Amino acid sequence: MLQPEGYIRGLAHGLSRAGVAIHERSAVRKISKNSASWTLSCAKGNLKAKKVILATNGHLESFGFARGRLMHVFLYAVITPDLPQNVLSEFRGQSSWGITPSDPMGTTVRRTIALKGAIA
Repeated sequence: MLQPEGYIRGLAHGLSRAGVAIHERSAVRKISKNSASWTLSCAKGNLKAKKVILATNGHLESFGFARGRLMHVFLYAVITPDLPQNVLSEFRGQSSWGITPSDPMGTTVRRTIALKGAIA
């Protein structure tokens, strides 16, 4: 069991250290494929890359990919800040657990513990 936001932040940190450029706040307005690379057009310029990961969820079709092939699923999440030890000591039971419902559209509920040295 893992905390998804922490996992993605850690993955991004590792990729950055390996020389991968991550442009989180650069809205892409157009994507075009050349023979050997991709060109991503943004408001302040263009980016060229050999590979592109589209983390756009339901907006994949907005970029011309997988038209009519997506099924939109809505999931909701709440992530609480790390709770202070005096609050955590009030809780009973296991310190880390998860419940996955049998309904395929259900939402998993988890209690995870913060790991020391985790990226915030």
